[in-house]
Amino acid sequence: MAFTGSQLLPSTRAAGISLMAGVVVAFFPSLLTPGGWLISPVDQTNYAETLEVLSKYPSLAHVTAMAAAISMLLYGYGLLGLLGLRAVPGSKLSSLLQYGVITSLFGWGIFLIAMGKRHMTVHLIQRSMESAENPELQRVLFDAALNGYADMAGLILAFLSIYPFASMMVGVGLTPRFKSMNVYKIASIGLFVVGAAGFINFVAAQHFPAIALDLLLGVNNSLLSIGALCLFIVGLGMYRQRRELLPDEPAA
Repeated sequence: MAFTGSQLLPSTRAAGISLMAGVVVAFFPSLLTPGGWLISPVDQTNYAETLEVLSKYPSLAHVTAMAAAISMLLYGYGLLGLLGLRAVPGSKLSSLLQYGVITSLFGWGIFLIAMGKRHMTVHLIQRSMESAENPELQRVLFDAALNGYADMAGLILAFLSIYPFASMMVGVGLTPRFKSMNVYKIASIGLFVVGAAGFINFVAAQHFPAIALDLLLGVNNSLLSIGALCLFIVGLGMYRQRRELLPDEPAA
C-alpha cells in the first residue's frame, strides 16, 4: 500500500506547523500541572498527596490534561506528514521511519487514554471533597479516585515503555536523508539519542531500586523536553519544505 499521494496525509507544511504547535502546547501542562514543577510540587509517586493537590486545583488540572491531549493530537497529525517519505537508497535503516511514526501514534494514543483517566480522577476527587457530610461516600469516591490514578500511572508507564523505540526509529529513519551535517540532521540524531537514553532510564527504574525514583523521573522529563525540541526542529524543516522532508514522487 503506497502512502504517497493519499488524501489522508497532510501537506508537509501543514504537518510541520502541527508538529511545532504540539511542542508549544505541551509546554503549558509540563509547567502548570498541579503537583508538578511550579504548582504545589509533590512526589508524583505519592498518589494520595498528588490527589490532594489535584483537589485544590481541579479546573487547572482539567485544563492541563486537555492541553496535553491536544498536544498529542497535534504531534500525531504532524508526524503523519513523514509517512510519504520513502527509504533512502543504500540505507536499510531509513525504512524504519514509517514504523517509527506508526509506533509513535500508538504510544501517543495510550497517552490520550491516560489523560481521559486523569479527567475522571479529578472529577472523582472533586466529588469526594464535596461529600464531607457523608463520610462513607467520601471514602468510596476517594478510593475510586486513587484506583483511577493508579490506572493512569500504569498507562503512562506503558507510554514510557514505547516512546524510546519510537523515537529511535524516527531518528534512525530521518538521519540518512540529510547528506550534510545541519540542524535538522542533528535533531534527527537527537531523537535517536533521546530514545536510547530513555530506554536505559526505563530499564534502570525497573532493575535498580537503589536509584532514587524522583531522580529517574527528572531524567525522563528532561529527555522528553529534549525530544520535543528535536521534533520542533524537524517540524520547522517541514514547514520550510526542506527537500529531505518532502514526500517522494510516486514512480511512473
